[in-house]
Amino acid sequence: MALFDRLAAVLLALVLLVVGVLVPAEIGHAAVLNEPGRLILPWQALTRFFTGHHWSTAPIMATSGIAAGVGLVLLLAELKRRRPGLLTLSTQDPSLTAGITRRSLQRALAARAEELDGISSASAKVRRGRASVAATTGLRDPGDLRQRLADQLTGWLDGLGLVKAPPLRVRLATREH
Repeated sequence: MALFDRLAAVLLALVLLVVGVLVPAEIGHAAVLNEPGRLILPWQALTRFFTGHHWSTAPIMATSGIAAGVGLVLLLAELKRRRPGLLTLSTQDPSLTAGITRRSLQRALAARAEELDGISSASAKVRRGRASVAATTGLRDPGDLRQRLADQLTGWLDGLGLVKAPPLRVRLATREH
């Protein structure tokens, strides 16, 4: 939704910029030349339309309904709960707030997993209150490698000091798979 918000804000800003430049240009054009006519905007047609219709006519009511519907959809889209951008870290000072981004935690989990002997590659995902690590080993018989990896990553996550540490799921695959 953040991408949608940014795009909508940019488009709205561009529309307001264009209107903010064109309206004074039209006013200046009409004031300087002192003759009927338009520079770019069809303001005379809009004036005729709005002076010829009352608020209760069908075209005005339909336009108002469409605008209200679009506004309601945008409002409901903004009310949708977003996932937090940062995972909060606990600190000794109550006036201090610190956090780590999901992406940083993903990279750190993957790097920490790759530090363990026997792990050739790893990737991590942190989503909606849980973390998962997928690791690959080159060993034919990994033995207790999965459990050692899970213990190491769980201990590291606990030592990180997250206020609410996500539960961790570890998958280990051999190169043959």
